[in-house]
Amino acid sequence: MDVKVIKNGGCVYGPYRDGDKLEFTDDPVVAMVSFDIFNHKVRNSKLYHPSYSKIACLNEADDELDSWTVVTSKGTVGDYIENLYFMFPIKPEDTVNPDSEDEVNHPKHYTGHKADIECIMFTELLPSLAANAFKYVWRCDDKGNREEDLEKARWYLQRINDDGFYEKRVGGKVRHLMLEIIDASDFDDWHKTVLANIVRGCYCTAHDNISSQLEHPDFF
Repeated sequence: MDVKVIKNGGCVYGPYRDGDKLEFTDDPVVAMVSFDIFNHKVRNSKLYHPSYSKIACLNEADDELDSWTVVTSKGTVGDYIENLYFMFPIKPEDTVNPDSEDEVNHPKHYTGHKADIECIMFTELLPSLAANAFKYVWRCDDKGNREEDLEKARWYLQRINDDGFYEKRVGGKVRHLMLEIIDASDFDDWHKTVLANIVRGCYCTAHDNISSQLEHPDFF
């Protein structure tokens, strides 16, 4: 599953196919949808809820009596649906004004143009100790105290490694998406490597990456 953010248009989720579980929480009827079914190519269409369900979503063919279940009552994509995309309009509260001085809701050292996404959108998906390490690596060049931030990131990774904390890894599809976003960002190669290692759960390697910057011994 892919996610593409279009700054002036909306947020696109897809492609999905029959049986896939939707990975967003917004109501699908808010989105414009495009999909293929049999010999039909439905483009920029709308869904509606049947009267008996707030979950299932149907789409009616143009000039035909047929209707197709695009989203089932279980939240999965309906039978025979291929190349399904959802395009949601961007809400004003989802955008970050680069000129904003709101250091509480959108501090600049966690936002900016680095990945067209905020750091918290990654850390909310990571286990707690790994999330803290990720946060300090992300911001280390933005607050004027690089060495201190890297020492903090290294401390959290050291805690995972030394104490044998079990840190649950991020699921495969979400992990793949996070890695793609990191790779597409304008972080330098070192940042991309360390952030990606944390997302992958390679905590010892990430620890060593940071140690090399601080001239500390490697973990092993």
